[in-house]
Amino acid sequence: MRCVSVRTVGMLFLAGVMVCRAAGAAAPDPAPTEAEFISALDGSTQRYMEILPSDFKAESPHDVMIALHGHGSDRKQFATDKRDECAGARAVAARHAMVFISPDYRATTSWMGPAAEADMVQLIAVLRGKYAVRRIFIMGGSMGGTSTLIFTVLHPELVAGACALNPMANMVEYEGFPSQIAASYGGTKAQKPEVYRSRSAEFFPERFKGIPVAITVGGMDTIVPPASATRLAAALQAQDPERTLFINRPETKHLTNLDDTVAALEFVIAHAADVAPTAPRPAVALAFKNGQTVAFVGDSITRDGFSTISGYGQLVVRALAANGIVITPIRAGNGGECSTNMLARIDGIIAKKPDWVSLSC
Repeated sequence: MRCVSVRTVGMLFLAGVMVCRAAGAAAPDPAPTEAEFISALDGSTQRYMEILPSDFKAESPHDVMIALHGHGSDRKQFATDKRDECAGARAVAARHAMVFISPDYRATTSWMGPAAEADMVQLIAVLRGKYAVRRIFIMGGSMGGTSTLIFTVLHPELVAGACALNPMANMVEYEGFPSQIAASYGGTKAQKPEVYRSRSAEFFPERFKGIPVAITVGGMDTIVPPASATRLAAALQAQDPERTLFINRPETKHLTNLDDTVAALEFVIAHAADVAPTAPRPAVALAFKNGQTVAFVGDSITRDGFSTISGYGQLVVRALAANGIVITPIRAGNGGECSTNMLARIDGIIAKKPDWVSLSC
């Protein structure tokens, strides 16, 4: 497989790099703003940082760049940090008038576990409800680069392009941060082998078909060794060389410099398929209103409907979010209940003062 460096693709992206450098020197980054939503999975408040383009108009179509932070960091890293990976991502997003999003995705030890995955799917629905979104680009560094590959493998239909800086592509063989990853994945490799395998992008190169992917590695990286990402890049190069960029720096450690970050992102954007924007749908189209509370009362179908992405409760929350309506769910499902059992505890549910009650019995 051919290893590509900025020198070999420099003529393609030099203008982009220069514009990003000039833009960064001419004016400070626009100030990020805090935003949040209530997770349909467990009712927790999930926060993200948002930077809108300088000429932003809500009714105009915009691409979205979602930047995923590294281990030990949170939503503020890509939104405010001056390190090359973060500054490069913000500069490219600004140059292309993108909506720039930096989420917690379960924050410091995420590694795109099931909860973070559910939050990301919901966040994308929230963004599509708020804005006229054209395409969603996912990028990140280290744990964030790993999570970029994982999310793309799990939900390729949601991703227009993926840029993974210094990622791990095989969670089965990765030995770093075992206790933190086990907490995120719900168990160890021995206890949850299917979770680790499903989050090992190296095993699923076919799921990247049609999606431009850029991967960077450092040959001296001991934090996230480059071997698995190199193997994935080789598979992607063989599968779709026109949509694969692999930047290998044998002399570097666990980092990606500004030029490589910009080149990787510009490659992904340039090779992504164009799509029609999804217009934000106003909340007045439905009886529900943004910010309302909905109690989901029922049996095990209702109870378990918040435990998986395809569950009934999560589907309802995401469908409303796609229409611009973010609700706070009250999970009130009990396994094996019939209508008389529900009636006996309805007063306790009403005491929580929901705006709506969904009853399934």
